[in-house]
Amino acid sequence: MKLNNVIVNESLSLRRLHRPDIDTMREIVAGAFESKSLGDEVAETLRHYCDSGRELLDLDEQTTEPLPSEYWALVNLEAGEPLGVCGLYRFAWAWEKSFWLGWFAVAPRLQGQGLGTTMLQTLFKVARTKGCEVFKVETGRGSRATDFYKKVGFMEEGVLSRHYSQTLDATVLSRDLTDIENL
Repeated sequence: MKLNNVIVNESLSLRRLHRPDIDTMREIVAGAFESKSLGDEVAETLRHYCDSGRELLDLDEQTTEPLPSEYWALVNLEAGEPLGVCGLYRFAWAWEKSFWLGWFAVAPRLQGQGLGTTMLQTLFKVARTKGCEVFKVETGRGSRATDFYKKVGFMEEGVLSRHYSQTLDATVLSRDLTDIENL
């Protein structure tokens, strides 16, 4: 089943990212991670994703990609305003039921209001419709994000020493999605 849009509730939708969303996503990521350069880097990744035509393809249709991906925008239905970004990755060489969370951020002014949890829970359901059984994420060890992921059911799986820099390790967390119902 090809999904391009999922109604979350009466005011929110999770829909596939489109090229016009990129500037907003740059600002969301830059603000959420407190890094303009990271916002620019993510925007460039999203631009390449859209310009390559992958924004129109599901993960299983990206047969020549080593890292099939889908990016999604959490959108306020009334204003049509993107509020957050998230992505699904699946490594071509890994188990086909193991997915990874791509860039995940909510506009800083809206953090702490449950939007991140709502966006992630909706993405879990999207991933289940695509056959995902195990969902993984990599983030800074001991970060606020690590605490967030643990609150929504992720378990720490391992540490990647000096992954981000000489002094910054990454934590890999995973969550079993077999208990999540498809859409």
